[in-house]
Amino acid sequence: MYAHSATTRLEFAREQHRFVAEVRRIFSRHDIAVYFEALEQDAGVPNLGPHSEKLEDSGILMSVADKKGQDQEVAAVENNAAGRDA
Repeated sequence: MYAHSATTRLEFAREQHRFVAEVRRIFSRHDIAVYFEALEQDAGVPNLGPHSEKLEDSGILMSVADKKGQDQEVAAVENNAAGRDA
């Protein structure tokens, strides 16, 4: 988003190198790679990255629709448990 804004806003373009440097300072290369692999998965791009199998097994690469479905299932279980405790 920042990089896209830098194409149309001069103040963002001036600071883009600092922004990228700060992202690289905060996040490891692995963290950044995992993030982009997850974005690609959510966009429907087949995940062929080096960490794909591990990330899919962990659930990180769950699609947005699958994640929403899982969240709804968890909420239903929590609501049922709360109803039994009342």
